Amino acid sequence: MRVKGAARSQERLHLLPGGLEAIVEDVGGAFPWPLGRGEPPYLLLLYSMVYHVILFDMEEQHTKHVTYKIAYHFVWCPKYRKTVLTGEVAQYVEGEIRRLCEENNWKIGALHVQEDHVHVFLSALPSTAPSLIANTLKGITARQVFKQFPAVKKQLWGGSFWSRSYYVGTVGDMTESTVKQYIELGQS
Repeated sequence: MRVKGAARSQERLHLLPGGLEAIVEDVGGAFPWPLGRGEPPYLLLLYSMVYHVILFDMEEQHTKHVTYKIAYHFVWCPKYRKTVLTGEVAQYVEGEIRRLCEENNWKIGALHVQEDHVHVFLSALPSTAPSLIANTLKGITARQVFKQFPAVKKQLWGGSFWSRSYYVGTVGDMTESTVKQYIELGQS
């Protein structure tokens, strides 16, 4: 671990799946790492907005008029945070998420289904709203799980598979301070 500037700012270099490297900067130390729930370390790094993540080796993507390098980290839970994402259900949810991302041309960087929540790290077009991504993934997987595993519906009273809430954070290749410096230099 390297200490940068004051002792309050710390950076950590980590290797993500697919050969991606990430430098994670703890900008305040006010929030502890969310350890203890069994998350793999590479997903913990993307857990909170307090951490700025810089990705290396993540290729820029292109459309006819746009070049972009945007990634989103999503986290959501089953209703009542029930531990229903186990065994065949977990495998099915993971397969459905991968299928939906492929259909919509959303590139998955990391995907992990745990007993009581899902982490998805993906890249999508800048014109695609993160809320559309979350609603698509959650809505379709919920319907498909209830079709394939009717017993799960009995464990989750109220007719919903996923909780209504979710977390989404954006991840890019520049820190906030780099963007501010770039903007300030352009004004002088």
